[in-house]
Formats: sequence, structure tokens, C-alpha cells
Amino acid sequence: MLRIAQRIAQQKPLKNIERLGIRGSMATPFLDEAIPGGKKFKVKVNSRDVEVDEGRSILHACNSVGVYVPTLCYHPMLSIIGHCRVCLIEQEGISGKLFPACATKCTDGASYKTMSPAVKDSVKNNLQFLRCRHPNSCLTCEVNGHCELQELAYRYQAQEILPSVLHHPRSLTRDESSNSVVRDMEKCVLCSRCTRVCS
Repeated sequence: MLRIAQRIAQQKPLKNIERLGIRGSMATPFLDEAIPGGKKFKVKVNSRDVEVDEGRSILHACNSVGVYVPTLCYHPMLSIIGHCRVCLIEQEGISGKLFPACATKCTDGASYKTMSPAVKDSVKNNLQFLRCRHPNSCLTCEVNGHCELQELAYRYQAQEILPSVLHHPRSLTRDESSNSVVRDMEKCVLCSRCTRVCS
């Protein structure tokens, strides 16, 4: 595992990023690591004081005090690109803008909210948009009960917003060429974990 993390840290920006439609600052993935010799930042997460190393993400600060933040594209052993937009948080003093907790580094003295009405609504809306692209076949799916999208949809009560007649199969491609990953494009949520781990 350590070798994988070291290889990821030395990687150049991913070749597959442009194909996934991610541009701008999200096109350069990074790892959530403390800056060697960096300062300690004091931040607040839901009014709780947290001390984090400089260079760490807001998601790390939340996890360090047991505050739940939903994620889909984040994995601790992979580079961070922050495009699923379900880990949104709100920073006090900055109105009208939400930040992806996995891809935003902590700012000294900042105060973050993970359960404000704006955050909950945005996360729910993003999950509903993901469900619009996803087949509504949870009961017959082989990962029923172990699916991150299903768990988040239940937690945030993200109901199906399109009638089932409007669902069209996106792709019948099912890639089973790997011994460890089965890639079913019909169920893909564009988390890019598979492309990042294989890059």
C-alpha cells in the first residue's frame, strides 16, 4: 500500500481527467498530506475546535473529530480530485459558496459547517442528479446493501426525481478484464476511482 501511495504522490496530472470533463484547479490531483515543517492550524468544525497540520484538507479535519462528511470519489490511498460534490461544506463568512471538503485545504482560523441547510440541500440535489443517471435496480444489484450511493441516497432521502420511463441505458459495456475490478458503465457514478488506481 505504501508503494501505491508513493507512486501516486510522484504522478503527473492524470491523463484521463480531461476525458471525464474535469477542468481547472480540479485537473491537478493531490494527496491529503501535511506540509513537512508546516504550522499547526486552528479551525472549527461545527463549532468544535480542531488543530490540524498545514496542508491538510477540511475532510481530514472533520474526520479527526468524528464529524461525518459523505464522500464518493474520495479514497485515502488515491489522489484527490473532488468532483463528486457530495462532500460539500460551508465556511462561515463566505456566503453563497460551498466547498468540497476533500479537495479544499484548511485555512487557519476558519470555521466550517457540515450540516447547514444549504449543505444538506446541495448534497441531496447532487445525489438526486447522480440517481437520474443510475439504473433503478437496487433490489437485483449484486452490491445491494453494500453500495455507497445507495447508503447516501437513503441517509439524505435523495428520491428518484425522474420517472422510470425516462431512464435509458447509457451503455451496455461491462469490462471484466481485470481480476480485481469489474467496470459496469451502466452503474458508473464517475468517481474515477478505477481510473486513478490504474493510472
